Amino acid sequence: MLDIDFANILYTVINILLLCLIFRIFLFKRVDKILNERKQEADYANEDAVKKAKEADEARKKYEEELNSFNDKRDDLMRQTKDEAYREHEKILDEARVQALEILDEAKVNAKIESERQKKVYEAELKEMVVDAASKIAATSHTEESDKLLYDKFIEEAKGVKNNEAK
Repeated sequence: MLDIDFANILYTVINILLLCLIFRIFLFKRVDKILNERKQEADYANEDAVKKAKEADEARKKYEEELNSFNDKRDDLMRQTKDEAYREHEKILDEARVQALEILDEAKVNAKIESERQKKVYEAELKEMVVDAASKIAATSHTEESDKLLYDKFIEEAKGVKNNEAK
């Protein structure tokens, strides 16, 4: 039947233990070393990726802050520019109003002076006509017919002076 040979079993057990020891020394230690190195590389890469993600997030936040700051500065500058343009516009309008009023006042004064001058010229011509008519009346005999002719002539001359002024 079954024959158990202890020497053979002992030899097999020693062989197995010896093989385990050899595998452990030459194979498993090297494999463990390689696995540990790869684990360390993966951990380093993971830490580096996390670090770079944080840096990218900080850079993004900084960029957003700078962009918001730029937008605020731009809005302030636009508001200031609009205010300055509005003030300049109002200043120009005020100056134009003042100049227009000055021109109107000057025109009124000139019109009044011209009106007074025309009035004096008209009065002088009228006085001259009255004096002329009076001298003609005084120089001629006073008949009703001659007075009527003189008055008609005076009226015609007055119309002629008035028409010359209108032109």
